[in-house]
Amino acid sequence: ELCQEVTLTSSKCLAEVEQERFASEAETELARRMQVDHDELLKELEAEKHARADDAASRCDLLAKQDSLQSQLEHEQRICKEEMTLASQLLCELERERLNSSRETDAAKA
Repeated sequence: ELCQEVTLTSSKCLAEVEQERFASEAETELARRMQVDHDELLKELEAEKHARADDAASRCDLLAKQDSLQSQLEHEQRICKEEMTLASQLLCELERERLNSSRETDAAKA
């Protein structure tokens, strides 16, 4: 009877040890899976960070090009305005010369 009791207790202990081993393996597997998920999330976040940085760099490049084109446009507009002013002055001078020439012609006829 004592042998039976020892065998029964031993069997219970073995079952408990086996159950704890399975639980420990399950916890280990769960921890491994959680680490894999965590690592994948970190990779995704890193990729997203790089994509956003690239987008920001592209936007900065576009804004710099836009600023450069705006400056060129303003420069061309200033040149055009100056040329229009000079053209207007030349037209006025030509008109004065035409009027003077006409007066001289009229005076010579008279």
